[in-house]
Amino acid sequence: TSPAGSGPGPIPAAASTSARRPSLFLASLAGLVVGLVVAALWVAAAVETGLLLAELALVVGLASGLILRRAARRGGFGPAISAFVIALIAIAFGLFLAALAVSIHNGPSLQSALEHLDAARLSDIWTKIGETGAVLGGAGVIVAALVALVQRPASRS
Repeated sequence: TSPAGSGPGPIPAAASTSARRPSLFLASLAGLVVGLVVAALWVAAAVETGLLLAELALVVGLASGLILRRAARRGGFGPAISAFVIALIAIAFGLFLAALAVSIHNGPSLQSALEHLDAARLSDIWTKIGETGAVLGGAGVIVAALVALVQRPASRS
């Protein structure tokens, strides 16, 4: 037991770790996982509908940026750069596979098409993406960076 006059003593190490700033690396991993999951849902929708649905690039970017900023518990240039790169990867993944799915709609399976990817198929995929798909993909990447850049104003308490 401690003497009656002494204070509560030092704070244990485990209690002080919860006040640390979250890791940008772990927040980036969370953003990447969410971005890839949303991109996979995009590909599934493209497979079912036979449509590219390039507008979903904005959703991928928004989801990646929001999750990254939320997990990092802050906005700023570091999270914005990370969100930009993550959204670029996730949107490129989604856009490529969605265009491939549209290219082979009612044809071979997506796995078979990936195994037999050639220059003619790549040219067809780029045609399917088109200018609109490229612009919406770029917009999704920018949305992710802007969402992660925004910082919440300090509370007035």
